[in-house]
Amino acid sequence: MRPLALSITAMAFLLTLHCSKAESEDEKFESFANSYIEKLLEMSPELATSLGDHRFDHRINDYSLSQLQQEIQFQKQSLDALARLDRLKLNPVNQVDFRILKSNIQSTIFQYERLKEYEWNPLLYNIGQGIYGLTAREFAPLKERLKSVKARLTAIPAVLDAARTNLKNPPKIYTETALLQNKGNISMVKDDLNQYLDQAPELKAEFTPVQGQIVTALEAYGNWLERELLPRSYGEFRIGEEKFRTKLRYTLESDLSLEEILRQAQEDLHTTQEVMFETALPMYKKYFPQSATSRLDRKKVVKAVLDKLAEMRPTNDSIVGLAKESLKNVTKFVRKQELVTVPQEPVKIIVMPEFQRGVAVAYCDSPGPLE
Repeated sequence: MRPLALSITAMAFLLTLHCSKAESEDEKFESFANSYIEKLLEMSPELATSLGDHRFDHRINDYSLSQLQQEIQFQKQSLDALARLDRLKLNPVNQVDFRILKSNIQSTIFQYERLKEYEWNPLLYNIGQGIYGLTAREFAPLKERLKSVKARLTAIPAVLDAARTNLKNPPKIYTETALLQNKGNISMVKDDLNQYLDQAPELKAEFTPVQGQIVTALEAYGNWLERELLPRSYGEFRIGEEKFRTKLRYTLESDLSLEEILRQAQEDLHTTQEVMFETALPMYKKYFPQSATSRLDRKKVVKAVLDKLAEMRPTNDSIVGLAKESLKNVTKFVRKQELVTVPQEPVKIIVMPEFQRGVAVAYCDSPGPLE
């Protein structure tokens, strides 16, 4: 095997010499992609934390208009750099990555320049995840993470100032949801952080005044949302057909038209309604034996059964315990039947943090892929 190893080494050496003279298109693209991602993470420290890159945990996103302009310029320069590369000369994997990266850059430019969500969506200025992500994930010693928390806390007033400057005329529902989420942020800073500080009592003295200052700032921001922004929150949450078509294309990474997606969705809806009726009918006869079964209104049958089943729904007090028990039973069943390999790491059923509520029934807070 030694001659083979020497041959491979020689080939690698010759390839290195060749590449040093004329960098291949793949190398150009990979170099650009790496530098782009590096810059993106540096500009978006909260994104970096969520992805598992903790070099910027001591910083929070800059939401100022000046920073926004810098990011737009960066994205446009990146798009120009991609245009100078020949995608057809890339290997198959890089061709896919090229299209993904190009689409993401174009989507970001679209969001900044045409959607301008920073002007009408106060939910963008929710600082909760930037703090919560440092406490909920045990990627480093608690004391180290708390120091990053403190650094981010001190930067929160700048975020709130940017929100006051940038927000124009939001839809009412966005402002109302932001108000509720802000109360969750106050609770997190004022109360929830203390459970971690109890484990690092030596940091309490330096944390207490910062907590007080930030709670005051968040309370003032909440007053501004309620007394100033809410009364002028008459914006339209619908973004219009043209923008919606563009957003849909970038969101789905698909060239399917709006009309085709709608057609497929309506077909699926019809099929699903048929299956729901077939499933509900025997239960309807069981729950309502006195009802006539001829000429039944399908939608009324489904609704009646769902309403009946809803009487057995869990309460706020029992839902978490029920979810934990269900997860335990499902995991046991999957392992016993050897359906798939189940990781040993535990999945924790937790209550959705208050600062994240109002936009989804449930959520998944998974480890960052770079963790």
